[in-house]
Amino acid sequence: MKGIVKVGKQEARKFGTPTANIYVNKELDLGIFKGHFIYNDEIYKSCIYVSKEGELTKIESYAIGKENLELYDKEIDVFILDKVRDIKQFENYEELKSQILKDVEDCK
Repeated sequence: MKGIVKVGKQEARKFGTPTANIYVNKELDLGIFKGHFIYNDEIYKSCIYVSKEGELTKIESYAIGKENLELYDKEIDVFILDKVRDIKQFENYEELKSQILKDVEDCK
């Protein structure tokens, strides 16, 4: 799915996993997925979080090991592959951080 990267809440940056966020008007399975995205003819292996935000589906792609990409207002093409897990709620920041880091490992 192609989309223009938009500025998000930048919460994933706190964990060292900044994401490229695109929005699509399409129903998708929600959760964490392995996948990749293409930007400027380069393929970036990704850990992808798919959620709903209002009427749109939000796709947040973390390019594993590429924390310094500047993609705002750029078009990327996201490919969702294997599901890692469903969305779940966390009791606190440390639980969330631990799960995100595990998700990234599972997506490698």
